[in-house]
Amino acid sequence: MDLQGVGAIAAAAVAAVSVPAAIVVGRWQLRAALRAAEEAGRAGLAQAEATYRAALDAVRAEASHTQTQWRRGIQREAFVSHLLAARKAAETAKRMNESYVNKTVSIEETERLRVELWSARTAVRNTSLIVSLEAPGELATASERIDYWTGELVASLDYQVEMFEAERKVRLRADQEAQDGDAHRPNGNLVTKLVLLRSAVEEHAPAGGQPFEVAQISPEIEAARNAVQDAMNAVVLELTERVALEELQCNLGGVMREAREAEEELQAWEEDFLRLAREALDGSAHT
Repeated sequence: MDLQGVGAIAAAAVAAVSVPAAIVVGRWQLRAALRAAEEAGRAGLAQAEATYRAALDAVRAEASHTQTQWRRGIQREAFVSHLLAARKAAETAKRMNESYVNKTVSIEETERLRVELWSARTAVRNTSLIVSLEAPGELATASERIDYWTGELVASLDYQVEMFEAERKVRLRADQEAQDGDAHRPNGNLVTKLVLLRSAVEEHAPAGGQPFEVAQISPEIEAARNAVQDAMNAVVLELTERVALEELQCNLGGVMREAREAEEELQAWEEDFLRLAREALDGSAHT
């Protein structure tokens, strides 16, 4: 065989060995590439998952903060509404009382103010219930006391107006009797007896006290009270008017004292409520 033939055979042998080797190397390279791609994919998934969790945590934190702020706003509105309702009821009661006692309003205007007053009183009770739902505990207790003392103040001042209102009606009827020339003048007689009862109470009884208690203090007061009751029987009066007329003469000081005590208690509880409300709102702002 010549050299050229030997060279051809050698070249064929080398080629036969090189093909499987190339295949093996190719497989190794493919596996390495797949493994690298798989690791890159895992790393990408981990990064994506971390990014997603971070975004989710941020959304949750923002939602929690938003909810806290929303709840704080609801509580603040409830607290403010309650205090404003109590202030409005108290101011309306005092305005009605002072206006009527000073005779700057008519009976009809008094009735309009009374409707406004009891509407304000109802608002205090309603807002107190809302506070109890939004902030139980000390705040709810303070709110209940505000509701109670507002009711006491309103009732006391309104009752003072009822007493003066009853007397004013009797005096108006007495004036009409005088204009008409009524010889009997039962309302005029009642006015006189009421004045005598008040004089007897001022002279013989300490300030305050229920009519039936005051009447037992001295024979003079008892006699004056009996005279008032006889005069009342001669005119047309409702039971509430009879009671109001007697108490106006015997216990005006006591009713006025009750109003002052109720106002002092109300102011004290309002200050306590305001302090507790600020603490609650400041605490929720830092959560």
